[in-house]
Amino acid sequence: MSNAVKAQGTTLKWNSVTVGEVSKVNPPSESVELVDATHLSSTGQEFISTAFSQLKEATLEVNLLPTDTGQLAMRADMRAGTPRTVVITLPDARVTTCTFTAYCKGFEVKGDKKYSATITLQPTGLPTWS
Repeated sequence: MSNAVKAQGTTLKWNSVTVGEVSKVNPPSESVELVDATHLSSTGQEFISTAFSQLKEATLEVNLLPTDTGQLAMRADMRAGTPRTVVITLPDARVTTCTFTAYCKGFEVKGDKKYSATITLQPTGLPTWS
């Protein structure tokens, strides 16, 4: 049996306010640049790490709830340019959290069979997993 963590039950808080009806969460990802350090004495390609983390955006999908306190706060903070603390809580036995500060930089509403929104967050620093 797998010990994979299921996504159902995951919550996201924006400035301590739960965001309603989140259907998908992609926490920020990070990577480091590797620089080619191959030289004429190398027996194969060699790399060194810059050890400088490059953060990528976090995204979430929500069912659009025009009166949801969390969704309203994210839109207001986006318009004001105010960064906030984000806490993503996984429903595992440890209750793992991913915490970071971010700007809400996008709130894209879409309507098909239902109205939803894709929300884009830009982290201001490295996330903490605990």
